[in-house]
Amino acid sequence: MGVTDFEIAPWPKNEQAGTVFGTDGYGVTAGTTHREEAWQLVKELISTKVMSNLVGVTAASGSIPARRSLALGDDIATLPPANFHFWYDSLTYAKPVSNPPNYPDLTRIYDRYVSLIMSDEMSVKDAVAHIQEEMKATFK
Repeated sequence: MGVTDFEIAPWPKNEQAGTVFGTDGYGVTAGTTHREEAWQLVKELISTKVMSNLVGVTAASGSIPARRSLALGDDIATLPPANFHFWYDSLTYAKPVSNPPNYPDLTRIYDRYVSLIMSDEMSVKDAVAHIQEEMKATFK
């Protein structure tokens, strides 16, 4: 079993709260030769039955369910962190993640420096300076 002794908190804010979110999605391509079967599969994958089986899964497909009834339901309330609702509540002010071609590079740079800040290996001021330089270089 994974780590269970943790909690979360909203990001610090200045004038207003803010965060970004990304999501998974299922689609049916316009050129499919099995349109009806593909649509039936998508409907099954987004069903309460299937999504409820992913609550508490720690693999890539386990996350806060897209269905509000499951995200705020009793099954998820027993899982850590106890204050998981901050994730769902953040949807009221979250903005979608932009996805420029260099997004994977930007994410990698951001994650590396935030980890250094959180582990107290680098000051916020120094990290921000390095992040800015490295991110600017990915736009060339």
